[in-house]
Amino acid sequence: MKIRHFVLLSLSVSLCLIHCGCTRQESAREKTMNAPAHTETSLSTQTSPGTETSSHTEIPYTAAAAPSEAEPFQILENANFLCYADKMHVGTETRTTTQNASGLQIRDTSRLTLNRYGNSVSASVTHEESLTPSGRLASFRTSVSMGGAPIQYEGTLPPHSVSPMPVLSVTVSSQGMTQTQKLAFPHGTKTELFGSFGVEISLLQTPIRLGETREIVRLNPTMLRWEYVKLRCAVLEDLPLPDGQLFPFYRVELESKLFETDGTLSETQFQKETLWCDGKGLLWKRWSPLMELSAWRVSASALAEYRKSGKYPPLPTQTLQANVSEKPDSRPNESPGSSASPNTPLLHAGNKSPDLAENLNIPLEFAKELADETASAFALKAAKAREIVYLVTSRTPESKDPPAISGLFETSAFQKVEVLDPFTLRITVRRSDAERFAAAELFSELQHTADPAQTDSAPQSLSKADTKPTEEDRSANTLIQSSAPEIRALAHSVLPEETDPRKIGFALEKFVWEFIQNKNYARGFVTALEVVQDPSGDCTEHAVLLAALARSRNIPARIAQGLIFEPRSGKMAWHVWNEIHVWNEIYADGYWVPLDATIGRNYADAAHLRINSGSFSSAELPRTLLPAAQLIGKLRITAEAVR
Repeated sequence: MKIRHFVLLSLSVSLCLIHCGCTRQESAREKTMNAPAHTETSLSTQTSPGTETSSHTEIPYTAAAAPSEAEPFQILENANFLCYADKMHVGTETRTTTQNASGLQIRDTSRLTLNRYGNSVSASVTHEESLTPSGRLASFRTSVSMGGAPIQYEGTLPPHSVSPMPVLSVTVSSQGMTQTQKLAFPHGTKTELFGSFGVEISLLQTPIRLGETREIVRLNPTMLRWEYVKLRCAVLEDLPLPDGQLFPFYRVELESKLFETDGTLSETQFQKETLWCDGKGLLWKRWSPLMELSAWRVSASALAEYRKSGKYPPLPTQTLQANVSEKPDSRPNESPGSSASPNTPLLHAGNKSPDLAENLNIPLEFAKELADETASAFALKAAKAREIVYLVTSRTPESKDPPAISGLFETSAFQKVEVLDPFTLRITVRRSDAERFAAAELFSELQHTADPAQTDSAPQSLSKADTKPTEEDRSANTLIQSSAPEIRALAHSVLPEETDPRKIGFALEKFVWEFIQNKNYARGFVTALEVVQDPSGDCTEHAVLLAALARSRNIPARIAQGLIFEPRSGKMAWHVWNEIHVWNEIYADGYWVPLDATIGRNYADAAHLRINSGSFSSAELPRTLLPAAQLIGKLRITAEAVR
């Protein structure tokens, strides 16, 4: 599948790009970027990249106090960024602002183009905010498109005079269908509530300094949540810029958590990012471990030249011997305006992106018992195997601080997860076969596996995905328009007189496999109705259509996400932008039964490593997709046994 949204877009573009740096107005004649300014004594003499003078002039700067409601808010202006993912140039971000009597209007657009499995896929996020004259968020509108119909999020904040604060209503709409998500305002925080640009506003109003830690709460519209953000500045660090020059910047570590819809703060970390800003608080670079997304500030004229030529600079990387210090006066004497040393390593991204999907997939290793296995032979065995046992760990040769994965994969009736330690799981995946599922002996096996009160072979606990269906699992939403006449007509054309949900579900899976004849990776994330109108795509299109058809027949349906073995490469594939493979689960005979219409066998084989599943409603989607997205590039998987 491919998400960023809205998935991937939301999970990647939104996480990294929609919140990228805001800057003061740039001079139109500048070919390169303005000088980073620092107030620390030893850093107060910096020259601008691209300037011809060799003189060093101190740039004094006094942090501006937060304006009152009566004062005009003028801190945010235009900005431009080059965007990279997994060391490849993938797009740009531009931001324009308009100041008037009612406040500040901000429009930020990120456009990405990625190559996956030989197909070029484009996506965009446009985010607009209206701020009051004092800089308080008044309203917002976000549009996310993955090549199909845009999905829009809109909301208006009540005035501060309203007390107690009511809930915030976020409207999500696409193709004429609208849903509303209610967000309670955060509990237990006295921090001012910012919009998406809250970090940038905070840094520009009061530039951060060494040793400082600060906290803010901002709105993350595409995640449909308020977000608690903690910033910590510990070091000054040399950073090479796209034009090749090297400057010292404040390195700021960002960590955040999301508030739940009821206003309580989640205990789970949402994201980690690193920011580099100058002494005035201007952001010059932002980096996220998610797909190694980064955004680098450039001038408007430089961006125009890059676009005109179609050639973009290579990705600047940290110098091997970067000067890092917690004390500004301990930095060595150097010429701060000089160009980067010829020895400064620059990783060339190139103008034709390598295949991103192939780079992100995880090579499947084999235990001693399977040491002579080939990818093609394993694929044949996996398709027929009753079950496969995997060892999954975040302890990779490259990981210095492996993330805990104990809660990443969920236990279900067809997947048993054993936690060996916070970084290591043993997962047994059982094939869901149509004929065997109908047999009494397999049904008893499933009962045995699904009952936590059974013997030691049973899972430690059942996941929420194995509970009874919710209303969202039965209902139409902005992605799965099961109530649309076109979808209802298709759904009722398959076994129209049948009432057994299992038989209908299996028949619908076969129907979707045959209906989507043009199977490719060229589409972005689109809705079920768009698949009906243009039956093409990959696993995402198959999954949203099957879910919509099943719900039209009153069969609860979810979309599962995870990894699947890809025999061409011998890897466990996320199968998308920076996303995961998706398939379906229908509720039949008291169980959520896996089906994969992308393969069309009336079962999901044991080569599917399930992470979780959900209704794909606008409220639940971010929570469903985030855990997998955060672990991309951080897992090691070994097949231990095939039975």
